[in-house]
Amino acid sequence: MLCPTLYNTHTSVCCSVTWLSVYNIPDTQRRVTAYGCQSGYICVAHVDQGQRVVLQSWSLQQDGPLSKVLIFSMPSAHGQGGEECLEEGFPERQNFKDEYNILVTSTIELSVVYRNVLHNGLQDQLLLPDSDKFDSVLCAVTADVDFDGELEILLGTYGQELLCYKYVEGPDLGGQFQLLWQRSFPSPLLCMAHVDLTCDGLGELAIICLKGLHILQHSLTQTAQCFLQRLQHKINTSKRLWPSEEVDAEWAQEVAHE
Repeated sequence: MLCPTLYNTHTSVCCSVTWLSVYNIPDTQRRVTAYGCQSGYICVAHVDQGQRVVLQSWSLQQDGPLSKVLIFSMPSAHGQGGEECLEEGFPERQNFKDEYNILVTSTIELSVVYRNVLHNGLQDQLLLPDSDKFDSVLCAVTADVDFDGELEILLGTYGQELLCYKYVEGPDLGGQFQLLWQRSFPSPLLCMAHVDLTCDGLGELAIICLKGLHILQHSLTQTAQCFLQRLQHKINTSKRLWPSEEVDAEWAQEVAHE
């Protein structure tokens, strides 16, 4: 089956679209749309669906074919109220609680994340280190695999490696993605999805490889320990916030020892 094609007015060439990603911004009639091409061309648009108007658009040319384009959100670094976005020609201000980022994976070069595209366009680029050392990246997904409330980036490569990246900030580092862990498989990783296959409230990672299907699950023991620790922390926080209200310490102790 042939890939969809488009005519790139910037380079005057016909491009085959390899991936399209659409993200509807919650509580608005707006969306972010991004597509990547076999030529390495990427285009992003901020669209008002109610008025059927393209508010903003950005594009650039990368060096090699793009294998995946994925839009995902992260909590805004500016705290409550999110990012103020003021489009040229549209005088009203729009507040967003989250920052909308775009993951772009390539078959021959480093994968990158473009941070907060509604504010920075495609100017703020963060590289995923060592993502080009295991042959081509064929698939990618975002998921909170360590239960810290923040999304990690998972890349599957033709070199039979699963790579997990986490965004970290520090006084000396600034904001960047670091390789958190990696895992080897017996054949190239072709596709993956983070879904709750067992209906227990925990997402599993389903990975289709060249020679079969692999399902990665969380350890229920570690998950239960994490839950109890956070429940105990919430109880302790409640005691500090409302000292006049008694919290059932006996009940809390029983829960902590289950």
